[in-house]
This record gives sequence, structure tokens and C-alpha cells, in this order.
Amino acid sequence: MMQGFSNSPNPHTSHYLSFDSSLPMPFKIPVVLETLLNPKTNLNFSRKQEDLIEALRFSYEAKDRLFTNMFEDESALLVQMTQEGEEIQALKDKYNELQTQKMEASEICFDLINALADDLDASQYQKLLELSGLPS
Repeated sequence: MMQGFSNSPNPHTSHYLSFDSSLPMPFKIPVVLETLLNPKTNLNFSRKQEDLIEALRFSYEAKDRLFTNMFEDESALLVQMTQEGEEIQALKDKYNELQTQKMEASEICFDLINALADDLDASQYQKLLELSGLPS
């Protein structure tokens, strides 16, 4: 199967960002980001670009683990907030701390994507779109 033409998830990018509007185009498109992060994608990257992609892969994996681990904590806090006699403000503060940690993890990914977006040249973008199965 040609890379980028499948709807099945790529094991290297198990979860994406929430496709936040702050992502630059074309990285808002899931298949483009998936293709970029796939270790088999060859766009004749410079050493700097390879370093950025490696950092981005690591950051995504760490973010995914963090979000997975926090899901249970968030759910427990939300349940506790609905119980009588609970100290709601303390629970809200804990919940807000979790949200802040998630936002900071996402911002690291956004920063890496933006740095990479600034560093790719037109021919690399064109090849990335082709590998992703999108018209250029």
C-alpha cells in the first residue's frame, strides 16, 4: 500500500493534536502530519529538519502518554466535584493544573511544528502533499 493513502492509523502517530486552529497548514490535515512523522517518509531532510522531526515524534509520544495518564485523574476529579461535601475549589484547582499541563505539552508540539513549517522548502511541501495523497 502506498504511504499516505490509508485511513488506518499510523503506529508512529497514535494520536494527533486536537487539530487546533493554531497549527499551520497543511499540518492541520491529519494525513499530512501522519506522513511527515512516519520514519519512512523521505523528503531529503536537512540535519536540522531531522532533529526537529525527531523531537516532534518524541514530544507526541510523551504528550500521548501524559494525556492518557491524566484522563483517569480528570475523570476522578469531575466525579468528586459532583459529590456533596467535597472541597470544590481545591478540586477545581487540581483540575485546572491538569489542564495547564496538557496545554503546555500541546504548545511544545505546536512550537516544533511551527519551526519545522518555517524550515521546509517548497519542493519538500509538494512532495509531502503528494505522499499524503493530496493535490498540490
